Formats: sequence, C-alpha cells, structure tokens
Amino acid sequence: MLRARSDLRPADDQRLLPLLSRLLNDIHPSFQAWRTLDLSAAAAASYKLAPLSSNPYEAAAAKVPPPAQKATGDFPQLNAMMISGTLTPVMETLDHWQRNDPLDEYLRANAPTDFDPATTPVNRIPWIHAAIASKVSEESDRSIIDVVGFLFDYLFRDPSIPPRFRKIFEGLQLPFLKAALLDPTMFTDKKNPARRLLDELAAAAICAEDDAPYAEAYGKYAVKVVAAMRREFLMGLDVFAYACEVLQKFSDLWQQRTAQRMQPQMDAGLAAEERDADRSRVRVLIRDKLSGINVPFDIRTFVGTVWADYMTSVRLAEGVQSDAYAASAKVMDDMLWSITAKRRTASSWSRWCSKRSSDSSPSPAA
Repeated sequence: MLRARSDLRPADDQRLLPLLSRLLNDIHPSFQAWRTLDLSAAAAASYKLAPLSSNPYEAAAAKVPPPAQKATGDFPQLNAMMISGTLTPVMETLDHWQRNDPLDEYLRANAPTDFDPATTPVNRIPWIHAAIASKVSEESDRSIIDVVGFLFDYLFRDPSIPPRFRKIFEGLQLPFLKAALLDPTMFTDKKNPARRLLDELAAAAICAEDDAPYAEAYGKYAVKVVAAMRREFLMGLDVFAYACEVLQKFSDLWQQRTAQRMQPQMDAGLAAEERDADRSRVRVLIRDKLSGINVPFDIRTFVGTVWADYMTSVRLAEGVQSDAYAASAKVMDDMLWSITAKRRTASSWSRWCSKRSSDSSPSPAA
C-alpha cells in the first residue's frame, strides 16, 4: 500500500509502522476485517478470511498453562518471555500456540464445507489478533500484528509460489509474529534473520514446479525448516539465522546440480551460436568475393553452400588465422578468377571473331 502510494512513504523507515497505524485508523471500521473477523467485510476489503464458525483461539486463550514453577531448593530461573515487557502474557500465549496450535485440532474436527484444510492455508493472524486484543495495550503492537496478517494474506495468494508450497508457510505465522513483536525493525531491516528466512524460503519456492526433483527436495526441506522453527524458536533470532545458512547451502547445492544438468545443452547452444557466427563471417567473405563479377549460377550456388560449409568447418576447427583457412579462401579466389578469366577470354574471342567476319564480308553492289 505504501509503495503504491509513494507520496505517503516517509523518508525515515522507522516511521513506517506509525504511518500504517494511522492509515488503518482512517479506514472505515467495517473494512478492518483483520480485527472484526467479519466475513463480508473481509470480502469487501479483499482480505482472505477463513470461513470459520467460531474462533478457536478465544477458547484456547483461557487454557494456556502458566510458566513452569521451579522446584523447592532449585536455582532461580528467569522467564525468557519477561524481556518482552508489557507483552509478556501475549508472548507466553503465542509461544504455547506455536507448539500447540488450537486451530489445527479445530480444523480436523470442524472443517468448513467446501474447504480443505489439508491443502488450503489459513491466515491465523486475524483470529489470533481477535483472541489476544484485550492483552495488547499499545496501538503500535496492534499495527504490527496487522502488518503480519497482511503479509501472510499476500503470501498465501502469491501466484509465483506454487499452491502446494503455500501450505508449508502456514506454520511460520506464529514464529514470525513473535519475531515481529520482539523486533519491529524487521519490516525495514532486510538483514533481519526472520525476514531473511521468509524471503529466501519464498524465493526458493518460485518456479519449483518446473523441476520435479528440486520441487520434491524443496518440499521436504521446507517442512523440516518450519517444524524446527515451531519447535526451537523461543525469543532469540539465532535459530532463524541458522536456518538461513542451511537454506543457502541447500540452494547452492541445487544450483550446482542444475548447472551440471544444463551444461551439455549450454555447450551445444554455445557451439551452435559460435558456428552461426563463423558461418556469418564466411558468408560475408563470399559475398564480397562474388560482388562485381559474372560467374555462372551453378558456380555461385556451389560457393555459397558446399564451399561455405567447408570454410566454416575449417574456421571452427583451425581458426581464422590458420593456414588451412587461408588455403580454403585462396582456392576459392583461384577458382573464381579462373572462371572469370575464361569468361572474359571467351567473350573477347567472340567479339574478335564477329569483327573479322564483318570485315571480310563483300561489300554490297554499288
């Protein structure tokens, strides 16, 4: 939205989220489907909202277990979620859902009609936002949740990503939402590990359907990456950085394999291109040699086809500076000169004979 309305984009990227928050508030409330969960409003706003009859996260929010208490006599343990300040209860809830997503069980038991949850990704962010809204006091945090919802809404409908791979990204929603709430600069920092992983994982999926072995390998790898994110990510972004490194190795390996498979075709294409280039230069040479001289049609045909092919093969094999190529050009020159000389001699003899015949003819009677 901000890229399309470039006049609104602030010079300082740090002002992007406040600006987006203002724009959201300027929109009529009925179009804020990501907050109201109104299906008709979502359709009007072109926001893909799953047709759920109820919000499973609302019921699950009351069942989130409290942090584990230390046993008597143990060393004190710090709750990692406490670094998130006022969002500590929210982060604890999101962390629990990251590992035990209530929507998974809900869809298995209450799948909507004409909706296949096994193949169709569900944007969980608007449902999560509605369930935790009362615990999010800062408007900027609510805007962050909205932005993540927009991001996955676009991702799940991106035509460049094959449909069967969009489902894989579904499991990244909660880890990515946590990462965004922990570090909002990820939306403006291209080096942020969480953003990099999402960008690079999506880029690796583009056009995967054109290569069946790669598509199969990518699908298995992406599933493992997402499962690792859901299992390992707590607060630190190091797990995202490590996944990016592994993804880079995976991409490099398949690029090498693709290059090896394509090398014979590339070599053949380059050879054909080189042959065409040499043939063109030979044809230019022959054209120059034939211009301005009068030779029989059969000779022109022979020189332009058979001899052109021979000179092209010599040029390719020996090079333009080789003795063999120079000899082939000289043979052509000698042949054309010989034929041209004979035709000139024959023409001169014919004219001389005609003149002598004319001179020896008796004069007409006076």
